[in-house]
Amino acid sequence: MSQRLFLAVGILYVVATLYLAMTIPISPHEAESLYLKESVDTFLMNLCYPYLEGFIAFRLPYYLFGVLNLFLFWELSRYYYKTSPERYIATTLFILLPGIVTSMILVNISVVVIAWVLIFLNAYHKNWLIVQSIALIVLLFVHDSAIVFFISLAIYGYFRDKKYLLVVASFLVGMALWMGEYLEIGGLPRGHFATIFGLYAAIFSPFVFVYFCYTLYRLYYEKKHDIVWYIASMGLLFSFLLSIRQQVIVTEFSPYILIGSIFLYRVYSESLKVRLKIYQTAYKKVFLFTLATLLLGTMSIFLHRPLFWLFKDKSRHFAYAIYEPYWVAQKLKAQNIHCYDTKFIKKAAQLQYYEIPPCTSHN
Repeated sequence: MSQRLFLAVGILYVVATLYLAMTIPISPHEAESLYLKESVDTFLMNLCYPYLEGFIAFRLPYYLFGVLNLFLFWELSRYYYKTSPERYIATTLFILLPGIVTSMILVNISVVVIAWVLIFLNAYHKNWLIVQSIALIVLLFVHDSAIVFFISLAIYGYFRDKKYLLVVASFLVGMALWMGEYLEIGGLPRGHFATIFGLYAAIFSPFVFVYFCYTLYRLYYEKKHDIVWYIASMGLLFSFLLSIRQQVIVTEFSPYILIGSIFLYRVYSESLKVRLKIYQTAYKKVFLFTLATLLLGTMSIFLHRPLFWLFKDKSRHFAYAIYEPYWVAQKLKAQNIHCYDTKFIKKAAQLQYYEIPPCTSHN
C-alpha cells in the first residue's frame, strides 16, 4: 500500500466519520448518559455540549479521541512491522473495523479506553515509566472493567519475568477491587456464549473475527505472544468464560480485544512468505474474501441511511432505535404537538433532547 493511497483513505475516513458524527441522531445510550445518569460519558459529553450546536456538540470529545487513536495505532505498528507499506495496511485494517468506526461516530467509552491503552503500550515500548503510570491511573478511574486489563498485565509480568509490571499491575487489581470496580459474577448458567460471539462478529465482521481468533492461537503456538497478545487474549478469554454464566456487556472487554487487531496482517504476511507460490494464490483469495466482508460491514455503517429502503419493516434495521425517536419528534413538531408519552425510559430521554417532554409532566 502506497503512502499516497493511505493518506487518501485516511482523509476520506476522517471526513466521512465526522459527517456521520454530525448527522446521526442521538442514540439511546447517549440520551441515557446525557439525562439519566452520571458517568464518565456524562462528563465528556458536557465538555462541548453547552458551547456547540447539533449532534457533534456532545460527540466531539469522543471523535477527537478516535482521531488520536489512528495516530497512536500507527505509532504502535512501528514495533510490529518493518516497512511503511505494511504499517499502512495494518492501520487501514484497524480503522475499517466496524467497532472502531462506531466508536468514532457515537458516544462510547471504548474509544477513550482504547486511546489510553495505546498510550500505555507506546510508552511501554519506549520505556517511558511516567507515561505508563499516568495511563494506568487514568484507566483505573475511567473504566470500571479496567481490572481485566490489569490482570492481563499481571499475568504477562509473571510469565515474562517483568517484576516491576507484575507488582504495579497486582497493586492496581487490588485498588480496583477496593474501589468496587470489578465485574459482577453470579446467577445461574444461562449460555450467552452465542450472543457474545455474535457481538464480537459484529465488531470485527464475522470472518475477520474468526481469523482474529486464529491469529491469537497461531501466535501462542509459535510462542510469539507479547504484551498485546496477553491483553487481547485474556480479554477474549474472560468474556467467553463469563458469557457461560451471565450476559456480558461487550464494551467491558472490546477495547482491550480490538488492540489485538495489530496482528491480523502480520500473521497473514508471515504465513504467505513461508508458502510456495503454488499455494499462495488460494491463501490470497481467502484474504481478499475476508477483506471484502470487512469492507461490506464497514460500508453498511457509512451507508446505513439508504439501507432503510431495503426494509419494509424499518424496525429490523440496526439503527432503528436511533432514528425512530427522531422521526417521531419531527412528525410531532410538524403537527404542532409538543409532548409524547412512552413507556421506554431511554426513548423518552431521546425525545427530551428534541424538546418533546412526556405529556404527563407537560400538563
